[in-house]
Parts: sequence; C-alpha cells; structure tokens
Amino acid sequence: MPDGLRARIPTDSELARLERVLEEASTQTELNIAAREISLYLETRLDAAETETAALLSEEQRVLFGQSCEAWRTYRDSFTDAWSMEYEGGSMQPLVYGMCKNRMTKARIEELELLCDEIKSH
Repeated sequence: MPDGLRARIPTDSELARLERVLEEASTQTELNIAAREISLYLETRLDAAETETAALLSEEQRVLFGQSCEAWRTYRDSFTDAWSMEYEGGSMQPLVYGMCKNRMTKARIEELELLCDEIKSH
C-alpha cells in the first residue's frame, strides 16, 4: 500500500488502544482475543464507512454499491480463510485469520474514505 494511503488508515484512540493490547499480549490466547476484538471494532467502522458512502450515492448507485460490498466481504472472508488454512487446527490460526482480516478491512475502510472524499469534492 502506498505510504500516502497508509496514513489515512483508521488511527482513532479506540483502535490504538486495541492495537496496544495486541502488542502487549503475552500468550497465544491473549493474542487471539486481541485480534478478534480489533476485527469486531473494524467491522463496525466498515459498516459506518459503507453507510456514509451509500448516503452520497444515487439510488441506482446504491444498489450496485450494496452488491459490491457484499461481494467484497465474501472475497475478504474467503481470502482470509485460505490465508489462515495453513495454521488450521493450531493455536495460531485465529491470530493469522484475524490479522489478515484486519489488514484487508483497514484497506477497505481507507478505500471507502477516499471514495467519499472524491464524491464530496464533485
């Protein structure tokens, strides 16, 4: 991801707190739980970004956008499943799954924020 985009990834205080918990975790269970908490938080942020984006679109665009959002989530979840499959059955699998999902979700939030900015500027 280009450095210019990386700077816009959500860095609010709650995400920063959750990421500190992940960094400070000392057991695999704590790591897995922290990654899951970040996933839940980012899912909420993604929902909000999709809602904000949809509100800026025409009715026809909203239908297509909704379809694209569903397709993107299916892609993300399938990719994450495939990525973490190597660790299936192991204690690290939830962490690998969560980290992959979180990375992709952050990038999607960034993408939607840029789209909103572009739409608003026209």
